[in-house]
Amino acid sequence: MKLESSLQQRQELRLISYQSLEILQLPILELQTAVEQELLENPVLELKGEIEEPPAEAGSDEAALAMEPGTPPEEDKTASEDMTAMDNAGEEWKEYIYQQSSRRSFESDEDKKMEALQNTPARIQSLQDYLYYQLTLLSLGSEKKKEFASYIVYNTDENGYLRSPLADLRTSFNNEMLGKEHDPNAVPPERLISEEEAADCLRVIQSLDPAGVAAHDIKECLLLQLDETDANYELKKRLISEFMDDISHNRLPKVAKEFNMSVDDLKLFIHEISRLNPKPGAEFSSATIPYIIPDATIEKDEEGIYSVKLEKSFVPALRINNNYRTILRDKRTSKEVKDFIRQKMDSAKKLVAAIQQRENTIQRIIAEITTVQKDFLEKGHEYIKPLKMQEVADKIGVNVSTVSRTVSNKYIQTPQGLYSLRYFFSGGSLQVTENIQGQISRISIIEKIKQILQNENKDSPMSDADVVEGLKKDGISISRRTVTKYRKAANIFSSRSRKNF
Repeated sequence: MKLESSLQQRQELRLISYQSLEILQLPILELQTAVEQELLENPVLELKGEIEEPPAEAGSDEAALAMEPGTPPEEDKTASEDMTAMDNAGEEWKEYIYQQSSRRSFESDEDKKMEALQNTPARIQSLQDYLYYQLTLLSLGSEKKKEFASYIVYNTDENGYLRSPLADLRTSFNNEMLGKEHDPNAVPPERLISEEEAADCLRVIQSLDPAGVAAHDIKECLLLQLDETDANYELKKRLISEFMDDISHNRLPKVAKEFNMSVDDLKLFIHEISRLNPKPGAEFSSATIPYIIPDATIEKDEEGIYSVKLEKSFVPALRINNNYRTILRDKRTSKEVKDFIRQKMDSAKKLVAAIQQRENTIQRIIAEITTVQKDFLEKGHEYIKPLKMQEVADKIGVNVSTVSRTVSNKYIQTPQGLYSLRYFFSGGSLQVTENIQGQISRISIIEKIKQILQNENKDSPMSDADVVEGLKKDGISISRRTVTKYRKAANIFSSRSRKNF
């Protein structure tokens, strides 16, 4: 018996640990959704302040759960009526308990649902629907061509590109018409889309609005947008078809020489081409910009001391409905009802404990970040210090995996702006000069590189070797290869590409 009890306790602790880890890694909005779902599914759980009830009698929740039926305490008339109704409910007791304890009226739920529907934005017309609508206004000559044109339309991606070769789409369409895999050459020609018909359908779609749609790559997309009546159509067409790579790498003198024109004149044509849309379908995208809620805010008081304030307004305070403790103590309560209530109360307490542990862990980690990164909070990116998750884990006494889960997908509002918690954990580069000791973070070095290049002469941009010398003036000594790696990480082009002709 002792062995079985020990094993059961270990299993319960393991389940609590798993739930705590799951809650720990949830961003604030996902935690809000999880809590709302638990409120719907667990009748013993309610919001603090939702119902004013007298405080629980002496003893913890655990004591109430452990109390066996005995002499029932004095109860008011309402509680007695509740118990009588429950006894008469038969197999419907679970539903009755939920209805009595939730205290959330049907009308209130309906009002919330109606409000949610009214606040739901109208469905945005997709690119595919817009193209299909235009097809319905055209005559394609045959029903199968109309069907294949629609097939092409609904195979375009969200940016308006056709990622599959036309031949593959044609083969797939013909096989679908037959309803099974089959050799197209063995099928009567009148039932299949020929190569010529497929090309005709594609040309029709590529003539639709927005211009550039149903292209296979960016070159074709831009070419489709050129105006054939433009006097410089052939020149622009050749620039796109043959010299896109040279233009993207800023090899303008070479291109200008090929067209026997000045670099200034070439830049005018490039400017006109740059006004074309490389993603013609993007304006129809239904993707929404994610709304980020910081899990905490670092604030500075009048005395210059920083403090961490957790965001709690999105996660309601929870408690266990005291009515269920009364039901558990009543001798008329059946074992089945008790088991159900105990299970739900146990689930509710685990959730509350997991949320409290999540808040405590986030608070301690951010407090440690605040201590280490005070210079960053005061002065900005350039002063961020190298910090590893293991260091924070050792400092607050948790496993490094706990720190990793805690900072995952979470954000913090600082005096320098909104940042991901992971932003503050970066490796360091060893300093070899005498005026700076220890390490400086990778992020700080990148910021210094940006500052150096921001002030360079664009007519004669600095090479990576020049940047190395510029960093040495600030007491930072790293190799040219490291500068190149950090420059690319910051999406900064090479000196050749940055040159202003």
